[in-house]
Amino acid sequence: MPMTLLRAVAVLLAALAAAPDALAQTGQQKYTQWCQGCHGSPSNNKDGVLGGKDWTIIKLAMDTKPTMTADLRPAYNAGLLTDDDFMLIAGYLQTFQGGVTSQLAMPATVNFGTVNVGASSSVLSRNVSSVGNASVQITSVTSTNPLEFPIVSTTCEPGEFVNPLSSCAIGLQFTPASTGTRSGQITVVSNGIGSPQSFAVTGTGQSAAPPPPAALTVPSSLNLGSQPIGVLSAGTTLTVTNGGGSAVSVTSMLTNSVSEFPIVGTTCGTVNAGGSCTVVVAFRPPVAGARSGTLTITSNGAGSPHQVTLFGNGTAAAQANKVEVVEYYHAAFGHYFMTADPGEIAGLDAGAYNFAFTRTGRTFFAWSGPAAGTVPVCRFFTVTFAPKSSHFYTGNDAECEGLKAHNKDWQYENVAVHIAAPVAGACPLGTVPVYRMYNSGQTGAPNHRFTTDFLLYQEFTTTKGWTQESIGFCAPP
Repeated sequence: MPMTLLRAVAVLLAALAAAPDALAQTGQQKYTQWCQGCHGSPSNNKDGVLGGKDWTIIKLAMDTKPTMTADLRPAYNAGLLTDDDFMLIAGYLQTFQGGVTSQLAMPATVNFGTVNVGASSSVLSRNVSSVGNASVQITSVTSTNPLEFPIVSTTCEPGEFVNPLSSCAIGLQFTPASTGTRSGQITVVSNGIGSPQSFAVTGTGQSAAPPPPAALTVPSSLNLGSQPIGVLSAGTTLTVTNGGGSAVSVTSMLTNSVSEFPIVGTTCGTVNAGGSCTVVVAFRPPVAGARSGTLTITSNGAGSPHQVTLFGNGTAAAQANKVEVVEYYHAAFGHYFMTADPGEIAGLDAGAYNFAFTRTGRTFFAWSGPAAGTVPVCRFFTVTFAPKSSHFYTGNDAECEGLKAHNKDWQYENVAVHIAAPVAGACPLGTVPVYRMYNSGQTGAPNHRFTTDFLLYQEFTTTKGWTQESIGFCAPP
């Protein structure tokens, strides 16, 4: 490729000006830019230019032929001329005098396996590689059965070159139109030896199984355990599942006795396919002995309504005794404390804690165990504000469970007593209100006081800054 040095500089400057478009140039454009000025048309094979059908020959000549070294090496060193460019030029030269010397290598048969009719498989990608020492230019890539074996993605675009020892990718998918064995061919047309070339694609279509009917699976029975007569249990959970192919709507849930077997909680509404929900059933036996009932769950699913046998055992309630709750006061802390525990009362009266706690003279009554119309009173203790530690009592189930689960500053101790609970802010007939007030942390640590004396409650909450918390319990007279 003889050129004068002046012409080499001119070509280099032209290449610099054309650099932004270099990636878009074909092998013919590359030949025109770098070679044609010296060799003319490749069909003349001037200076043996067709020997460049092997790109490595071009690169070797760049460093062994002085004129080419002078003309091409500066551009190569500057990155304006690359090995890829030599490969493209070689691919273009293959189209003259004897054809190409490179070809494409096709992948093996692509088998998609079994797929439901009308459904699409996952995409499988296969590489088409170039074998030889020149680039092969792609003309087209087509499927003989594009409905069932579509080409969904490809880097083997028409006009693109596949360089030596490189490849491009074809992404394929299978969507069977009918059952049985399905097949097709992916055909690649190029300027390579043996074009057009193909590889097979195959798969099997099968009838899609119908989705299982929408239906709930419900246990046949629920054991509610043993419970004292007249005392409501905390509730037992029943799990309902939906193993069908679509959502199921639960329209009703009923028990045959809302007083003995009340439903106290549920998450069942719309149960999605593969999902579940729960029903919580409590137990309040009216008499001793084995008890049974029925829970009926109605839905729009197959097999509705479903019935669940409920069973439990009523036990004679242990005799609950009326006990006295005694109030004490710690003058140094300004704290009040109450207890119905005989051991604690005896200890405090005997001088436990260095006589720091003394009786205030105020008491009220509670029950020592479960009794009709009563609730358990939870007792908590905190050392967070030590030495001004404090106890707290609540008969509200939500408040008790909330402290257990979410407030680690308060340690659950036990059920202190049983006592009636207010209803809509008022005590049931035949019981005495026990008012609850809070010191708002005035003493540096929280403390509650409980009293049946409404005037004392008013005095503390109006003149001493304590917070009113209304009726906490309802005590027996």
